[in-house]
Amino acid sequence: MTHTPFRSVVALSLPGPLRGYGALDLYLTHPVGLVTFDATEALCVAELISGQLSHAAAWTEWTEVDGPPWTNT
Repeated sequence: MTHTPFRSVVALSLPGPLRGYGALDLYLTHPVGLVTFDATEALCVAELISGQLSHAAAWTEWTEVDGPPWTNT
């Protein structure tokens, strides 16, 4: 706890076609950050991110086993 200001973490699975391939991790500085956390806003952001990454994935060849190549960055 002495090396970082973060005290809580929220991990949301990306929705849509990228479910299971990625997550949105939010690091909160408040020890009980989940009390003041707005899940609806975070889910909207996760949906926007997933939408943009889905477009990139649609133009990339990948298999269900390997996943999209941009996940190796």
